[in-house]
Amino acid sequence: LHVRYLNQIHAFQDPLIDFILTEPFYSYKHPTVNDKADFMELLNTCLDTKQKTYVEINGFIEEGELDGLKAWINELISYPISGFLFADLSVFMILKEAGYTGESVYAPETILTNTLEAGTLLQSVDRIMISKELTLQENLTLCATFPNRIELFGAGHLQMSVSRRPLLSNYLTHIGQTQAVLNQTNYRIRELKRQEKMPILEEARTFSVFTQDILNPLEELPQLIQAQAYSLHLDPLFIDQKDAEAFLRLI
Repeated sequence: LHVRYLNQIHAFQDPLIDFILTEPFYSYKHPTVNDKADFMELLNTCLDTKQKTYVEINGFIEEGELDGLKAWINELISYPISGFLFADLSVFMILKEAGYTGESVYAPETILTNTLEAGTLLQSVDRIMISKELTLQENLTLCATFPNRIELFGAGHLQMSVSRRPLLSNYLTHIGQTQAVLNQTNYRIRELKRQEKMPILEEARTFSVFTQDILNPLEELPQLIQAQAYSLHLDPLFIDQKDAEAFLRLI
């Protein structure tokens, strides 16, 4: 479960549920967690439950950010965190240099698609999160080839694109409107030739677009369990908490 609110932690206390917290400095998709105090409150509350807790660093790191990232990771590993999910391999290298012995999960959002690539990466990391765009059969093949080492995006709005351009605020400026857009989850966008209204999120460093529909794998769940996927990720961004709770009860 990707956690952004304290009440999510209290609602999902279950030993079968692991918590994933996206840190606020080198990542995106954290609209409600934007400073260290917010993040540390979530982290300490998760750790108090004794459920497995992971930190996600999903941004791509620029050269000038490496020293700050190293200091931040060295601070984080002083806590009993179960592991790190990361998109940029610099995170993994810093963890290795620090002698970190927890779990490492390579989660680059889109690019992992085949068994050769997966096998090569799994020689170095504990698990990988494969591309969200793969078919069910491709997911099953990878999970069966590498039992309990594949993580899948299980439920939520699929992310379609991410840009470092502030596209929403730029557009509003272009049409002469001024309104708060940063870290707001109530905006939707519709392409000219489509009817779908897709959730969008503009943060300090990124602009992301998500699918209108929510991925829901309940019918496919028995096959994924049989294929021994390590985990399914539930990301309730843009989803009402009651709906997220109902989904987990069905699982």
